[in-house]
Amino acid sequence: EEEENDEEEGEGAELRRLARGLAARGLFEEAQSCQAHAEAVKRVEAAEAKKKEAIARDDLEAAVSIKSEIKALSEALASDAAVEGWRQLVAGAGIGGGSSGGDGAAALVATEERLRQRCQCMDDAFDRAALVVAIGNFRSACPPCGGGGKLLSRLPALLQQQRRARQMSRSIEAASSCGLLRFLQVLLVCLSAVSEVLGACSDSLGPLLISDCDWTAEERDLALSSDEFKTFLRGLATLRRLLWRLGLAAELFLPGGDTVSVVESADLPPKEAKTLKDLHEQTSLSLDGARAAWAAVEAGLKGLQVDIGTWDPSSCFEVGGGGGSSALGGASADKHRSAPLCALCLLPALPPFSLEAEGSTYDGGVSSALWKNN
Repeated sequence: EEEENDEEEGEGAELRRLARGLAARGLFEEAQSCQAHAEAVKRVEAAEAKKKEAIARDDLEAAVSIKSEIKALSEALASDAAVEGWRQLVAGAGIGGGSSGGDGAAALVATEERLRQRCQCMDDAFDRAALVVAIGNFRSACPPCGGGGKLLSRLPALLQQQRRARQMSRSIEAASSCGLLRFLQVLLVCLSAVSEVLGACSDSLGPLLISDCDWTAEERDLALSSDEFKTFLRGLATLRRLLWRLGLAAELFLPGGDTVSVVESADLPPKEAKTLKDLHEQTSLSLDGARAAWAAVEAGLKGLQVDIGTWDPSSCFEVGGGGGSSALGGASADKHRSAPLCALCLLPALPPFSLEAEGSTYDGGVSSALWKNN
């Protein structure tokens, strides 16, 4: 249904072909912007037609109203320069110059090769083995390319997948410059601590549940409306974000298949092989335990009919969300790519007290006291 007739004419048809061409090259950010521009053009054309009908009926009041509507709709249109840039990208004359920063399909393949070469040049066998796992996960995270028409309906998910792969490559590069053994050990300690704290939070919610509560309804309502409980809920929202960040870091370095076979294929000395195997298994268990503890917290909050606010991880700054496309004037993607990385989870963060951290564009979960430039 998504395949268009290449002989179809008109600006809308050209833009749809352009979007397919961008998607086929793995330029999903540009393809999504082009698709949005095509929809805006369609709405403007429909409004222009309504305006002509109103003028033909001598309905000047309606024509003036529609003219104002057209002006508002036109604000969603991309610039002529942006459209020309998309044409050049599809023609192969502008690869690397789009809002994706050149991170199309070919660029991700080149990134994987660069990461593998970097891994092979590392002296420490343990670090090489740990990075081989991460590079394999990066390859699995890379979105498909080719068949642009078939990809258009999946652009939001593909763009999110591409941004995640891009971020994974940056995290791998950062990890390769530090000791992987220490990093994985610290990650395990962090996950264990978060799991323990969430377990304690779940236990704290238990006495407030109606089925377990021996308080009067008035006492219970007073506790739920107290400033202390509201602070507790804000803390839970922070823990949810923290668990998500640490979970992404763990998923990057945990093998997707059998841990034993992965370690054995790394050809490590017995002692280091056992250390890596134990770290993989313990980190996986700690991550599962932390997520189970969070599920218990969510069940407790649901039982109390308490909401700590909606949250969409895909819109977070850490994975490149929360901003408009650069092709349409957004700067979030550029800030995301240049932001320093948190030393604990290797995700983009902003130093505390920075001007960006204080701005209304970013939420508090973006800043980190521990960060490093990579």
